[in-house]
Amino acid sequence: MKLVILQDDYPPYHEGGSGVIAEQLAERFSEAGYDVCVITTVRNASAAGETKQNGVRVVRLFADYDVRFRSWVSLYNPFLSKKVKKILQEIKPDIVHVHNVHHYLSYYAIVLAKRFSKKVFITAHDSMTVYFGKPPFAIDAEKKNVQNPNLFQESLWHQVKLHKIRYNPFRTFAARFIVNTFVDRVVVVSKALGNVLTYNKLTHISVVHNGIDVERWAEPKDLEKFKEEKHIGESAILYGGRLSEAKGALKLLKAFKFVQEKAPYAQMLIIGKREGVLVEKMLRQAQALGLENNLVFTGWIDGDKLRSAYYAAALVAVPSLYLDPFPTINLEAFACGKPVVATCFGGSPEIVKDAFNGYVVNPNDEEILARRILNLLNNESLREEYGKNGRELVISEFTVEKQFEEYKNLFESFSS
Repeated sequence: MKLVILQDDYPPYHEGGSGVIAEQLAERFSEAGYDVCVITTVRNASAAGETKQNGVRVVRLFADYDVRFRSWVSLYNPFLSKKVKKILQEIKPDIVHVHNVHHYLSYYAIVLAKRFSKKVFITAHDSMTVYFGKPPFAIDAEKKNVQNPNLFQESLWHQVKLHKIRYNPFRTFAARFIVNTFVDRVVVVSKALGNVLTYNKLTHISVVHNGIDVERWAEPKDLEKFKEEKHIGESAILYGGRLSEAKGALKLLKAFKFVQEKAPYAQMLIIGKREGVLVEKMLRQAQALGLENNLVFTGWIDGDKLRSAYYAAALVAVPSLYLDPFPTINLEAFACGKPVVATCFGGSPEIVKDAFNGYVVNPNDEEILARRILNLLNNESLREEYGKNGRELVISEFTVEKQFEEYKNLFESFSS
């Protein structure tokens, strides 16, 4: 059976978790005997071309443009459409599995997929089909007019006010129409995301949680060397993902002030570069709070270094302030046996169980966030218990093998 996967970015040229998920599934389907081709994009023309990667044919197309035009180009990318059409026309796949295409490949690629394949499936990793950008989130817990990010609708006035002429007023309507018309099944990575898409009139939705290959997350040999190089102590709180206000970076920093007052030895271990507008804002705030020396930036890391960062941490914090559909960091933390203090918004509560493998909190309440972190920092046996529970839950419910089987059954049920 011929399977084509459409994904804007694909390892090693990826930024978010959707690329990793697409790679995991592509390799599993290839191992299962499917003829798999991935169509993806790169920002560096020298990286464009066709390669064979772990048994998977990967076609990388060069694509770059001014992101100010994203609300328009995300619907139809005139620079790529003919190339995507040619590849699909050549392969004539049985199935096209769409992941993130709302930046470079564009929603028009879905129209082409339906034209040249038998069945089209899309995995929604976020809410971009029904909302342009991050959904509404609360920066200040006292703001009563902020929408619940777990149930929202896009406001045209808000988007025009926010993006001005960069916003395409027909963008979300067109994206929703394309998905409802040309996709046989919409797969969402969490029930929370499924509720939002249904609320915004997307149809034919199924839930398949993301999984992880736990065996790849064994403790690395160079852990102690990594801790020594980064000057990491025994009470580090790991924060990862894109550094943004929506991801709760500044809220966590404020909570960390409470933590540091009770535990002056605590550190914030930040997976990311010590640069960028948000980082500069964090550093200014940290300096004002007297916390600058307690922040440890790892830079962009992967492989053994990324695993070392998890194993070096006492716990992991996921304080997202918006509908964060199903953060991969939760899976990675539990695969490494680390407890998680997670946001109540989005899909985190579907894997993080309060007082079982971590805590679920509203990150707008910085004092509660700090208390939960301190509770774990001050209790090693509790950390071990919650970490063990998290790892066992992932092994039983959130493996990539289980994820693959659910997709395989879904694909084959539509093919029969």
